[in-house]
Amino acid sequence: AVAFRIDREGIMRESIGRGLERLGLRDLTSIGRIPLEPPDPIKQQVKEGAVIDSVFYESHGILQGKPWWFLNCLCKLDDDQEGLIGFGIDITERKRAERRLAMHDAIADILTTAVGITDAYPQILKAVCETLEWKVGILWQMDYQRQALGAAAIWPPDSPQAQAMSSPTPNWALTPDVGLAGQAWDIRKPIWIKDIADYPKDPRNQTALKVGL
Repeated sequence: AVAFRIDREGIMRESIGRGLERLGLRDLTSIGRIPLEPPDPIKQQVKEGAVIDSVFYESHGILQGKPWWFLNCLCKLDDDQEGLIGFGIDITERKRAERRLAMHDAIADILTTAVGITDAYPQILKAVCETLEWKVGILWQMDYQRQALGAAAIWPPDSPQAQAMSSPTPNWALTPDVGLAGQAWDIRKPIWIKDIADYPKDPRNQTALKVGL
């Protein structure tokens, strides 16, 4: 959990708590603004003195390639003191469970009506990207002739970013242990990284940088 203080302009001034570690802060106390600061509409309410009851809002971010969520509450201070006090609790695991359940249900609905698994690939990829709020998704499939992975579907289908990241090239192939997808294929486990554009083990890192990923 994290406790923090908001001034009358809606700006965070100080915070304390073990939850700061989730945000990448090593110390358990912090002076200044952190990602749990309220969004602009709530800041405007604070400036106008319109916050009477408790106000709740969620904060979301990514640390080392993994998303986090906090549920925050702002409350007025006693004795007409200026500013507000806030509390935030880590709800990352709950959010992950909600998203996974939504994704599971969406894919189950697709599979119940699909003629075949190949036909269902684009719909499944769409469901995964939309429920997990991914900008780009590529579904890789084994190409036995090349002994490498090839893109079976991309999402969004008209995305220049997805097209650039999935296009084959004569200079490299996603064989085991080559590229992010190749490494995940090799160890049979998911791999999370912070930034593929800054990941030298993937030959598409410069492409990712060019297309804004």
